Amino acid sequence: MVCFILLVKQEPYEVYAIDIAMSTGKGKPIERDARTTVFKRAIDAKYKLKMKASRVVLSEIDKLYPALPFSTSLLSDQRQAKLGMKECIEHNLLQSYPVLWEKEGDHVAHVKFTVLIMPNGKSFELFDFHVLLFVNVLKNDRVTF
Repeated sequence: MVCFILLVKQEPYEVYAIDIAMSTGKGKPIERDARTTVFKRAIDAKYKLKMKASRVVLSEIDKLYPALPFSTSLLSDQRQAKLGMKECIEHNLLQSYPVLWEKEGDHVAHVKFTVLIMPNGKSFELFDFHVLLFVNVLKNDRVTF
């Protein structure tokens, strides 16, 4: 296991994005053909969508999840979401969070969150999509924190 400790003087209202990827393998995870279900809106991307389903899905995403990642299972109409997401992805209106894999038998986990330093010196964690944790095989069939 490798552990890095970064000592930095922290000021109030500073924000840090923490992105941790771990693997029991060689540390070179790859994307496979597993279906991705977690996406994030590309805020600066603009495109006039042609299909009504795409416009409805993008409108719901902009309303409920304008800047944070979301799961497609959280959208109101799953059938319409599958149809509408395709055009949104093709025109780069959504960024995917792919499922990462190593060799058979190796474990992969990916956690992302944001930390905000408050004026009283305490930190406050903002979790993107609660905690994005992708594990292809869990050691002993469980995860302990």
